[in-house]
Amino acid sequence: MNTTLERGAIIAPLLNVRTPSERSVLKKEMGEIDMSKTVILSAARTPVGKFGGSLKDVKATELGGIAIKAALERANVSANDVEEVIFGTV
Repeated sequence: MNTTLERGAIIAPLLNVRTPSERSVLKKEMGEIDMSKTVILSAARTPVGKFGGSLKDVKATELGGIAIKAALERANVSANDVEEVIFGTV
């Protein structure tokens, strides 16, 4: 099994996959992943703003951190108990 960082390095260039053939490349690169113990406890999103609006000086990583913190609080889970976070944009 690849480490989280190794899997992240493999996934990063393929995040924009849209076709079944592109997804199969991702699966092949990552190998089998045991999803039997995967749990989604909560979700949160960053605020929606307009270009040049009130959030223009806030870094995306800071907004993401706020969303992750909110998801943890909603789920009543300590960050120390989380093994992996999948974060992306749509």
